[in-house]
Amino acid sequence: MKDIFIYKSKLKWEGNKTGIVEIENKPSIKISTPPEFGGPEGFWSPEDLFVSSINSCLMTTFLYFIFKNNVELKDYISEAEGIVEKKNSLKFTQVKVNIKIKVGENENIEKIKKFIELAEKYCLISNSVNFEVNVYPEIQKENGV
Repeated sequence: MKDIFIYKSKLKWEGNKTGIVEIENKPSIKISTPPEFGGPEGFWSPEDLFVSSINSCLMTTFLYFIFKNNVELKDYISEAEGIVEKKNSLKFTQVKVNIKIKVGENENIEKIKKFIELAEKYCLISNSVNFEVNVYPEIQKENGV
């Protein structure tokens, strides 16, 4: 495995408080200042993308362990909430991630909890921030137990 990975994006201002983020061979995303800071409604903001990065990284890291161990995953839904506070300046102070997982009825719930812990430990994005990322999993077997 390589020791260095490089990720690039291009941003073009469109006027007012909006722009387009482009990454080669991927769909573009229209972004804006969030409405709380005078931006228009209906656009992704850097804050949305930041919280979504943590949320999606936790999922993809979890999926790595699930697929590596042939777990029968039926459903995965997570909701992330980023908390911004004004200290000396505005900054994220915490992200909470609520995860609902459904697995096959023959799966071991304790094993799934371990994979969540491993996802927390190895998630690149949450490991790159200097605040708490709190994960709250709810795991069910397919039959509801």
